[in-house]
Amino acid sequence: MAWQTPVENWKAPDCPTFEDFNRIEGNTAYLKGALDTMNDSITDHISGASPVERNDIHFTIAECRGIDSVPIVLQCLQQDPANPVVGQIWLRTDK
Repeated sequence: MAWQTPVENWKAPDCPTFEDFNRIEGNTAYLKGALDTMNDSITDHISGASPVERNDIHFTIAECRGIDSVPIVLQCLQQDPANPVVGQIWLRTDK
């Protein structure tokens, strides 16, 4: 269900209609779905699944520290590197 912009200009005599309750219920379902997706992602990280198993490019600190085959290089650059490689981290200092 798609998110619908909530009503934010209620006045004292206003009374919610069935459309309001349907919108509120739909937004609640949308938020629950988003939360479930985040929880699944967190569970994958906690469960010890590797980034390959998760189909993910993000590594936890422990996963990074466990990789001995690729040295980590940090560079300060004023442009993106032409040929970035695994283990290379760069900070743009020109912006």
